[in-house]
Amino acid sequence: MLKKLGTGLAGVAVLIFLVLLVGLASFYVVSEGNRGVLTRNGAFVAVVEPGLGFKLPLFDTVHQMEIRNMALEFDVHVYSSDTQQYTARVTVNYDLDPGQVEMVFKREGIYYATRRLRPLVETEMKEVAGRYSAQRTIQERDVYGTEVRDAVRDAAKNYGVNVTEVQIQNIDFTEQFESAIETAMLAKAKVEEERQKLEQNRIIAETKVVQASANANAMRETAQGNADAKRIEAQAEATRIAAIGDAEAAAIRAKAEALRNNPELTAYTYSLAAQNWNGALPQQFVPGSTLPMLNLGKDAMSR
Repeated sequence: MLKKLGTGLAGVAVLIFLVLLVGLASFYVVSEGNRGVLTRNGAFVAVVEPGLGFKLPLFDTVHQMEIRNMALEFDVHVYSSDTQQYTARVTVNYDLDPGQVEMVFKREGIYYATRRLRPLVETEMKEVAGRYSAQRTIQERDVYGTEVRDAVRDAAKNYGVNVTEVQIQNIDFTEQFESAIETAMLAKAKVEEERQKLEQNRIIAETKVVQASANANAMRETAQGNADAKRIEAQAEATRIAAIGDAEAAAIRAKAEALRNNPELTAYTYSLAAQNWNGALPQQFVPGSTLPMLNLGKDAMSR
């Protein structure tokens, strides 16, 4: 009797456990920021919103697909247009369009990022990299990264994925190429240094020319000033001499005029000259001149 009772209780317990298990398996929860994909025996049934839902135990399964912004990071090996190989570390920020959850699940599954997005990024990046030389890739890294992002973004839209950003965090060329780049940069720096020296020497030479020209101009100005001063001084001296000559000529003219106008003064002058004459004629005469005569009056002759 007790044995039968124990067996019955065990059966009830198993039944209760199975009921609880089936009951719990009938519920599912979709977290916020996700969409649930309900499948029955592997076939798509519906896309369910976040929250608590019910399903058929053992037959239905709910797959969580995140629609918030996510990041995918990996390395890409590419070649530049001049056949230089390099490895780029790429980070892709993306999110899933809620309206495209069904299409993405049916075409790519819940692992669409690694199955579709990563190969898409590699393909588009290799396509863009083939248009950039190694040097241009380094010098125009921002432009290069923007072109890669736009290409990936446009391609990903066809698969219901929104790519918000593509960051090329690091670009590693081969050691041989990096060594060649370093050598070229050193040579370029040396050339730039020599160019700066030449420019500096040119500026110094031009400065000396300007200084010499300024000194020559200053000397010319000084010489011109001295010449002007001497010319003015000579003009003043000539003016002074002319004034003296004019004054003496005026005095002579005045004396001659006085003599002409006063015969008695003329006679007196001749008488005075006769009194002072020592009786000797001049030793030298101007050729062609006449013998100077004295106006001797009767009084002079009597003496």
